[in-house]
Amino acid sequence: MLILTPLKIKTVTLDGQEVNKVANGDSYFTFKEQLVDEFDNPIKVADLDISWLLDDDKAEDGH
Repeated sequence: MLILTPLKIKTVTLDGQEVNKVANGDSYFTFKEQLVDEFDNPIKVADLDISWLLDDDKAEDGH
């Protein structure tokens, strides 16, 4: 699937109740994001992969 409009992340929520995990390579968190287009319309496509980078304590999309 190819999306040619600029997208941004509007909301991010943790999928699950557990907020503390050991960084051992086996534990992970799953997040759900709501993407919107340049006019703030929600993108309604399920199961898109979003890569994350951490830079100066601000999360951003890796693509």
